[in-house]
Amino acid sequence: MQRLKKMTIGSIVSSTSGGPLKQQPQAVTTDGDGDKEKSPYDSYFFERNYKLGPELGRGGFGVVYSGFRIADREPVAIKYVARRNVTDWAQLRGKRVPLEIALLEQCSDCPGVIQLLDWYERNDGFLIVMERPSPYCDLFDYITVRGALDEAITRFFFKQIVETAIACAGRSVVHRDIKDENVIIDMKTGQLKLIDFGSGAFLKNDDYTDFEGGWRWMGN
Repeated sequence: MQRLKKMTIGSIVSSTSGGPLKQQPQAVTTDGDGDKEKSPYDSYFFERNYKLGPELGRGGFGVVYSGFRIADREPVAIKYVARRNVTDWAQLRGKRVPLEIALLEQCSDCPGVIQLLDWYERNDGFLIVMERPSPYCDLFDYITVRGALDEAITRFFFKQIVETAIACAGRSVVHRDIKDENVIIDMKTGQLKLIDFGSGAFLKNDDYTDFEGGWRWMGN
């Protein structure tokens, strides 16, 4: 694998991860005397396993925070999705969950897809815990800093994106919003990760009639 050339991204990472935490999800108070009475997906266990950090970014359907796993301090990304914003649902191990969680689970063995580590349910929404490469940079910011990419780097990136899209399709998943902001780069290895499956769907034989993604990216 071709190693990425060094670049200054400290300002990018700090600008997206710094600042005061806004709308930090709080643990749901649950009744009962012991863990045995709670589902493993109950947000009660989130606070036992993970520490929430500063906000990384937000979109129309969710807010993403940095964080780490308490057991080994492994960096993670934690996405909070309000229940009222979920329009598409799926069944996963007997639980009704946002479709995004089921799609990530379906693609869990795809190396080019951000890995789902855990998910938890709250009264008002869901917490989705995913891997977080460190250091990382999304493709939009990478291009903004570097300017036009040379042919070798472009080919190196594009090949990975195409392979990941094919791998997802092989698992009956379509992302439907592939763009530079939804691709992150592991700055140590140059490996790309496709993120944000909030617009995704399972492949089907009949026509898709709803529009997903941004108008500027309709070709994706």
